[in-house]
Amino acid sequence: MSLSSNQQGGLAALLLVGLAAISGYALMGPSDSTIETEPEPEPVVENIDPHTVLFVVLDTVRSENLNLCGYDRPNTPMLNRLRDQGAVFTCDAHSPSFWTLPSHVSYFTGLPVAEHGALKWGNSLPDDVPTLAEQMAERGYRTAMVAANPLFNKVTGMQRGFEMAHVQKGAGGGKQAIKGVRRVLKNVGPDEKLFLFVNIFDAHDPYPAIPEGVGWVDAQEELNLGTKNKGREDGAANPYKPLQVYTDFVEGKMNAEDEAELKRKVRNGYDYGIYQADKILSGVLSALIENNRAESYRLIVTSDHGEFLGEHQQLRHHCCTNEVVTRVPLMFSDSTLEVQPDLSGNLSAMVAYNLVKDGRLPTDAGTPTAIGSNPGRDYAEVAMWATATEKVVAGGELRKYDLAADPGELAPMPIGGHPLGDVVTDLSNDLTEKYFSEDEVDPDDPEMAKLLEQMGYVDPD
Repeated sequence: MSLSSNQQGGLAALLLVGLAAISGYALMGPSDSTIETEPEPEPVVENIDPHTVLFVVLDTVRSENLNLCGYDRPNTPMLNRLRDQGAVFTCDAHSPSFWTLPSHVSYFTGLPVAEHGALKWGNSLPDDVPTLAEQMAERGYRTAMVAANPLFNKVTGMQRGFEMAHVQKGAGGGKQAIKGVRRVLKNVGPDEKLFLFVNIFDAHDPYPAIPEGVGWVDAQEELNLGTKNKGREDGAANPYKPLQVYTDFVEGKMNAEDEAELKRKVRNGYDYGIYQADKILSGVLSALIENNRAESYRLIVTSDHGEFLGEHQQLRHHCCTNEVVTRVPLMFSDSTLEVQPDLSGNLSAMVAYNLVKDGRLPTDAGTPTAIGSNPGRDYAEVAMWATATEKVVAGGELRKYDLAADPGELAPMPIGGHPLGDVVTDLSNDLTEKYFSEDEVDPDDPEMAKLLEQMGYVDPD
């Protein structure tokens, strides 16, 4: 669903007014005829709560495959339009983790993964930490969640603080998200402030079917790598079993021709999934504009993690802190601000929490860090970015990457005396001891185990 020409004009005019205000403010300055004998005190600037705060997470979207970020396929027309109308953005933010739960808990609490601890299969949002939705509600906002990812159910605690929650029971996406937003808007009065969180799932596998006539990508059927809905030999339901093609690829058992063809189809399906996610974002914005929620707004768009498309002999996002699963976009626009925050530099996407809540970056965002593990690994992998191009990783082994010279992370370097070496090592050891000495899924929480199996994160076999 795309914006109509009238809606495009409305949104464009809205953002251009903000840009005109910024330009005017910059050009005014003090009058040449005014002589100040003493400097004027800085004016006290009070935050103005926007009428509508929209926080969008494009699930599983890595920066490398966004046209917004220089990718050669035209898969982000809506993001590009927002950029052209004044939204600030970076393509070099770092996600808190490489899968949905820990990254979103960081977005909802403002805490790094090492502090909130929801990094292992079966963990959930800590009960004693105030959530973003709870804090927005205290400021008078109606709070609503619309998510196509079933991990946002009550078991994980992710709905805490949201007055309204529309979460799909099974993995999916598309128009259901827009319908959920429209249902929310019917229940919120025109004068009431609204905080709306939307998780858009279309770039997550299984990758959607590509119809004929798209133009920039060949048609193909839905590509499913992670689920095989057949019963086990004992007759029990088996909601997750890796398909043989996935297993053969990651184990290096495919011949070169078949491997190249699979990687081509995976990339095509993923790129089209991003295109679909961008269309859903457009539909969400259209719904808000139609409900007169575009005059006073704050918009934050980011991703929770990326995706392997064959790099490092991996598919999906079951492991690791490589750039393809941790480098994500971050976009911001606020109609109430004269000057938008500067998103350049070495930045964690976790600052989305501060941008949503306050419309500004934290005074000290700390060193960007990504943490995680995966089934089959008994250690926590920790990555820290000393700069946007220098990365230190612990877990399995201690290593350093020069991302400017080695963007594909193909040549790990000795750590030497790097000041982050001991930091990442100690953190990896502490988290490994604390979280990875037991089974990945709590056997006393069958609902959580079932959910993670359904999502393809855990193999019950």
